[in-house]
Amino acid sequence: MMVLWPFHLISIFQSQAYKSLNTIKEVGLVFKKIDIRHIVDGTEPFEDGSFELEGENRDQSTKFEPVLVIYHQCGQLKRKKDTFRRFIIKVPSIYVNSNETFDIGRLNLDVFYPGQKDGIKFELFTKPLKITGELFCASQPDAVKIVRLFSSPKQESENFISEETLEAESFHIDSRRAKLDEPILVISHQCDMPHDKIVKGIYRQFIIRIPFFYYNAGRLGLRDFNIGKLSLQLIYPGEVTRKLNDL
Repeated sequence: MMVLWPFHLISIFQSQAYKSLNTIKEVGLVFKKIDIRHIVDGTEPFEDGSFELEGENRDQSTKFEPVLVIYHQCGQLKRKKDTFRRFIIKVPSIYVNSNETFDIGRLNLDVFYPGQKDGIKFELFTKPLKITGELFCASQPDAVKIVRLFSSPKQESENFISEETLEAESFHIDSRRAKLDEPILVISHQCDMPHDKIVKGIYRQFIIRIPFFYYNAGRLGLRDFNIGKLSLQLIYPGEVTRKLNDL
């Protein structure tokens, strides 16, 4: 049985320093120690300094002891402009698996917090957005099925990330290190299409928009997005019939 330890965390940053909101770089949520393998969530604060993080541990063999790691450049000396200040907040265990939000309050980044370090090289925690699912056509199991991932709703070559032609029903596609604005998954197939349209290279096509909580724009895939098992005999909202764009 998979053991999950979900929790939710919110906060607001503030500073007396001018342009303080522009100095905040990253808020990361990891467990046990600062290691890219252990990151479970990460974000940049909104313009008002607020942020929200959530996470869960899917590794039953690992004890979940989450910590909040904050990188910023508030009050940083100009000669250290390429480095960051960093401090860590341990998430109290009572908030793990409690369905309660841990609000750390409003933090003034002008303050030098216990254990804070200067001159830290910021490690960009990146991992690709991964999308999985199954597509099937009961009437024509060998019907052509193609999935394409775009970084934004415009299906243009500069937004194209990846493509997979399915040999079976399941697929696995990821964003690699592409910048993600409003990513979409485009599903094209020839299930239940007349032969004359098939030979002309025409496809039925519909789009799935990736929910924002599965990715962070330009940086981080927060968790895998599974679209489930879809029957291609159904007509999905917004479905069109067209040839594939050349990319």
